[in-house]
Amino acid sequence: MILIYKSLNQIGDDGASYIGTALGNCKLLINLTFSIGGNKIGGKGAQSIGLGLSNCTQLTNLTFWISQNQIGDDGASSIGTALGNCKLLNNLNFSIQGNKIGDQGAQNIGLGLSNCAQLTNLTLDILNNKIGDKGIQNIAQGLSNCSQLIKLFFRSDNNDKFLKCSEIINSKNIKILLLKAQQTEKEKTEDKRLAQKIKRLVTLILD
Repeated sequence: MILIYKSLNQIGDDGASYIGTALGNCKLLINLTFSIGGNKIGGKGAQSIGLGLSNCTQLTNLTFWISQNQIGDDGASSIGTALGNCKLLNNLNFSIQGNKIGDQGAQNIGLGLSNCAQLTNLTLDILNNKIGDKGIQNIAQGLSNCSQLIKLFFRSDNNDKFLKCSEIINSKNIKILLLKAQQTEKEKTEDKRLAQKIKRLVTLILD
């Protein structure tokens, strides 16, 4: 297992590039906790981290927090591609909240997740980006390939749009859903109503 905690520093793109190169040499990793939030990392740094992560094809458990940086679509796309190489993942805790990611970046994250067919537990935090309805739809489409996914913790600015996606409504495997966002009571009530349409859902938690 490797634990990398470098949050709330000023690493920037150059430092992130060095970390990405080092990560790429750890090809036999099974468990990785990678926390590098709040470090002024932009597209270049995120691309280097993505390239490194793409070599870690043996991962089964990954915590990947790269929140509160300056990552846009290009960096998010590189990270999404890297996730797509981690096909053995069972547990993924993935937080990219507080960046500058739009629909294109979300689409590539969705494509990456679609390759993680063995996922059973997923935490996906995409709050406070620039992801619209199209990006949310692409993420839902990606998750529809995760046929083993039982427990999903989802946090976004578009929970209602996510719950309206046919891929989520018709999911045959998601049994535990935890939704978290900065919402009013009225919005929580609406999310509850929408979530009740998910066919196999057993437990719903609104936080």
